[in-house]
Amino acid sequence: MRVHSEIMKLSNKYRNVMIERGEKNEIILNIDKRRLIIPSNYPHYPPQIFINDIPFEEYITPPSNTIKSISINFAKRMESNIFEKSITSFIHWKPSLSLSNIFDEIDQINKIKQYTKYMIAIHLTTEKFNFPIELKQEIFTFLLGLHLCTFLV
Repeated sequence: MRVHSEIMKLSNKYRNVMIERGEKNEIILNIDKRRLIIPSNYPHYPPQIFINDIPFEEYITPPSNTIKSISINFAKRMESNIFEKSITSFIHWKPSLSLSNIFDEIDQINKIKQYTKYMIAIHLTTEKFNFPIELKQEIFTFLLGLHLCTFLV
């Protein structure tokens, strides 16, 4: 069965893989703080995804317009339109996608979230101490490996 081979691939990549059978014959896959409820008609329907028990749609929704703007800019830098076209949504799901694709998307979202947190922290610190623009550029480049993001200057 396809789902079993996909789970085996994930268990080679991640630690703490736990598998359960649900009441409706779905497979419940727990890896670290991520839980996927894989329906019996997978891969024709996408799994439900929870991160820290938060539904994925809620998890990827930025809490404010400022954070959304920063996150979208980072996603664009990564050549991703993940906030507009998540593969996990029913509309964009295709049976050719796999559980590994989902975990790659989750990892990408987590990276964007982490960069966004760093960006905000750097911005708040440099504003508080009135750093010159050149020093801000050096801090952004050094810590994030990015050129200065003009949307925060």
